[in-house]
Amino acid sequence: MATTKKDYQIIQKLGEDEFLLLHPETNAENVVVDVEGVEGDDLAAALKALKDDVDGKASSSEIPDVSQFITKAVEDLLNYYTKAAIDDKITDLENKVSAIPKFSISVVAALPTEDISETTIYLVSTGADSNNLYTEYIYVSSSWEILGTQKLDLTGYAKEDWVSAQISGFVTEARVQELIAAASFKAADTADKLATARKISISGDVIGEATFDGSDDSDIAVELSKTGVAAGVYTAVEVDEKGRVTAGSMAIEIGTAGQTTPSQDLAIGGLFFKLL
Repeated sequence: MATTKKDYQIIQKLGEDEFLLLHPETNAENVVVDVEGVEGDDLAAALKALKDDVDGKASSSEIPDVSQFITKAVEDLLNYYTKAAIDDKITDLENKVSAIPKFSISVVAALPTEDISETTIYLVSTGADSNNLYTEYIYVSSSWEILGTQKLDLTGYAKEDWVSAQISGFVTEARVQELIAAASFKAADTADKLATARKISISGDVIGEATFDGSDDSDIAVELSKTGVAAGVYTAVEVDEKGRVTAGSMAIEIGTAGQTTPSQDLAIGGLFFKLL
């Protein structure tokens, strides 16, 4: 049987509009490699030229002197604190903060004469209970100093006895339990059919619906939802987490006469054989 010879270019699809020519033609005897000035009439010569170039750049004469960089880095570190120095400064700061006196407030009937705290503000009632007036004192240098007189305004707040009187008329828990015990309940009559039929639907990976009113059993015929992929044979597919095919494409496409680029059916990364 006679054999027909055809020449092709091999093109790889990198994106929707991006292609890479891998081979100028399938029966080419020589491959020219040109990478950063490395050239050769064939692949072996190109690789040798690349090796020679790498070996030449690896000579010690082209390795820069980094001694000055190391000296500069050491000198720069002299301007930084060590961890021990930072820890000492933090400890010193904590000691200074803890030494700051912490004041408290105490309400008393009269100023104390012993065990007096110099970090306590004493509130002494002025005697005008209806106005809730208090005079503020602090003990400084063995004598009392008056800070001022303050009024504690409780207007709008409810006293405990008033709240108790207001809620006394509400039903107590015990009374609720009595009412529940005394109540009589009657079960509803059973229904053979719903007054209004209800539609039950299924959605998601499968779809379907049926109407149910309770008078009889209902069957729901379900249909598997479509993924959008047409029926056919594909060499490369995409699947979702449930194993369903969501996209299909070809890994290799043989071009026809006059076809310059691959079709949309070729997968990204696939190979296109362009007929010359």
